[in-house]
Amino acid sequence: MEWVRVTEQWYEDFNGWKKSVIDSPPKYTKPPWAKWDKYPFLEPYVDFTSTFILERPDHDYLRDARPYPG
Repeated sequence: MEWVRVTEQWYEDFNGWKKSVIDSPPKYTKPPWAKWDKYPFLEPYVDFTSTFILERPDHDYLRDARPYPG
């Protein structure tokens, strides 16, 4: 799969994220390419994925991972 766009957003805590994304989501004009009517205009679990990481992660997979067999 090819990455088309990557966005990184930082929040002080969960409540800050919830307030800005769930309680008061951004108001954007739907772009012409949009497949979905709601922001971020992409179908969840189909057109995009997201991840949440700790500010100080407790695992370093780049350092600790072994090559994938195959």
